[in-house]
Amino acid sequence: MEDAVRVIKAHQDLGVGAAGRLANWEGEWMEFVSLLHWLAVVGLFYVIFGIPFARILRRVGLSRWWSVLTIIPMINLIGLWTLAYMRWPTIDDARITRAA
Repeated sequence: MEDAVRVIKAHQDLGVGAAGRLANWEGEWMEFVSLLHWLAVVGLFYVIFGIPFARILRRVGLSRWWSVLTIIPMINLIGLWTLAYMRWPTIDDARITRAA
């Protein structure tokens, strides 16, 4: 029995026969599922953080396309800090209107 198990494991390692084809198919399937998993995670992350950030950017008077940066790690934090300390076009316009 142990000899048969050793032969099957050797075939799997070499990719020989039905056992090897099955092992290769499972590996390809797992790579595909992994890609779908990460696309779903990035999409969910964008829905949770990117859409509200896009609305904030629109109200501030900036392009909503800057919200794409929310899916890039560390760049999103740099963008948030930059937004917090920059001059906002809508606020500046309101100040000019009140002063006139």
